[in-house]
Amino acid sequence: MTRKMGSSESRPQILTSAGFMSKRRLWEVFRFTLHEVYPIHWHEFHEVHFIVAGEGVNVLNGTEYAIAPGSLFLMTPADFHELRPSGRQGLTLYNVIFEEEFLREEVREMVLAGTTHLYGQCDEETYGQVAQDFDQIRAEAADLAPGYEAMVHSGIERILTRLYRMNYAQTRCLQKARSHQPVPIQKALAHIHRHFREPVSLAEMAKLVGLSPNYFSEVFHEVTGEPFQAYLQKLRLRFAKSLISTSSLPVTEVCYASGFNTLSHFERAFRLRYGCSPRACRVPESGDVHESL
Repeated sequence: MTRKMGSSESRPQILTSAGFMSKRRLWEVFRFTLHEVYPIHWHEFHEVHFIVAGEGVNVLNGTEYAIAPGSLFLMTPADFHELRPSGRQGLTLYNVIFEEEFLREEVREMVLAGTTHLYGQCDEETYGQVAQDFDQIRAEAADLAPGYEAMVHSGIERILTRLYRMNYAQTRCLQKARSHQPVPIQKALAHIHRHFREPVSLAEMAKLVGLSPNYFSEVFHEVTGEPFQAYLQKLRLRFAKSLISTSSLPVTEVCYASGFNTLSHFERAFRLRYGCSPRACRVPESGDVHESL
């Protein structure tokens, strides 16, 4: 499969599950060669990229990552990115997409509990293992032999677990801190980090983890150091700042895409956090525009 896109555009595309996924299942697998820029976009689903051949750049949440054979990414509905191949060869990659509920709960909470994407560069041994998993997933999707769903499921979870392990050493302090968090709050944070651009209420999160709203609010504040609404707003503002700095999407559309209901509230909150209006932040600053929590 070969995809050729037009010149890079500044208005992000929204890739929907209905447009890329069969109604019969919660995942799909593709292998294709990209010869031109795949413009900035985000997805309703989770996406794993594995570079097989070629070089280029993945501009992810406003940060540029050099990519080459063995580059492995997990991108979530909370991320946006643009792929830029370099050279005549283009970029050949595997692309697996899946819905969150496709993963077992323990894998979902382990891999998706962070605030953003995962990235790793495979060594020679890991490259062979990951490539074999992708090859098998693609073969199972083509053959549809009895038990193919189970084979695909285990393959995707192995890839994600390997990627998580590649990130573990860099985030060991974060993982140690997270291990001391009450389990209900870990579950709530994993959900919030994936769905902050959607309507998310304290009452809904309390119900999700089986706590009363008042107790959930108290424990959430104790664990994160911030009230629930302040934490949620910080996630939305970080996303908005990266999107403004990376695209020419109108501020009004950035406002709603980031999860805010009114432009006035968005502009006021943005100015309070960053000291300038969203429009004044349009020109990217030097360096990395990604803001960590």
